[in-house]
Formats: sequence, structure tokens, C-alpha cells
Amino acid sequence: MSNQIDALAEQYPRIDPQGIEIPPVSDLTNPDFDIGGYCLSQESVGNGSFEFCLEVLGRELIALGGPR
Repeated sequence: MSNQIDALAEQYPRIDPQGIEIPPVSDLTNPDFDIGGYCLSQESVGNGSFEFCLEVLGRELIALGGPR
């Protein structure tokens, strides 16, 4: 599984979050973390679009090795 995540991390590297606040690693890597809800809250306070937030957090999660 690690090889697959490593390959994804090369294909989808981290990007500039442009205002999206990245949650703590302990939250982001928690399998029960509600990424969709988090991104909706970021969008509602003007920190970027829901879709962009999903992309930023998805790439960040891949770079961290996925949920734990």
C-alpha cells in the first residue's frame, strides 16, 4: 500500500493552499475526520472554494501517507 501512496504523492504533490487553513495532522489523518464538512466551513468564511479545499487537503493527506 505504501508504494501506491508514494506514487500518488509524486503524481499529486502538495500545492499552495491560498488561504485554506490546513487542519492539524492528527485531525487530517484521523479516518473519522469530516473533510467535506471542514471544506464547507472554509468556504463559508471565504477561505476558498469547497472544491479547491478538497484538492488541497487531499494532496496534503497523500503527502502524509494517508489516513492512519
